Amino acid sequence: MNDEIRLGNISACIAGDHRYTDSVSVTYDWKTEGIYVRLYHSGAVGGMDGPGGSYTPNVSRERFLTIHCGPMEIVKAVREMIKCSDIIVHYGKPTKRFCWFADAENTPVRGLSVKACEVALAHVKSMFE
Repeated sequence: MNDEIRLGNISACIAGDHRYTDSVSVTYDWKTEGIYVRLYHSGAVGGMDGPGGSYTPNVSRERFLTIHCGPMEIVKAVREMIKCSDIIVHYGKPTKRFCWFADAENTPVRGLSVKACEVALAHVKSMFE
């Protein structure tokens, strides 16, 4: 079993150019019993518009929250990470396209809402009770 379980994420690129992609990920780490909110960034190799491909996404920012924090605190941390990414702010439509995964089938619930976060968090907590 992977150490982290996905709670939610969003990814966006610049005008369809996937070499310039940012994503925000929310995961639960069952070993540390914590929530990680991470901003990943990738860009073109050499910073050029040529066919060089892109770098592997790197974590550029990270925030750790305890499992006992509330959904409002998680959503606030996600919003802070999104503000750090011009790509997601301008191209991602984060309030509409953020996906929370609230069941075993990973069926996404779209929208950056406290209610959707609460359902996803409850699902993960129920897995370890």
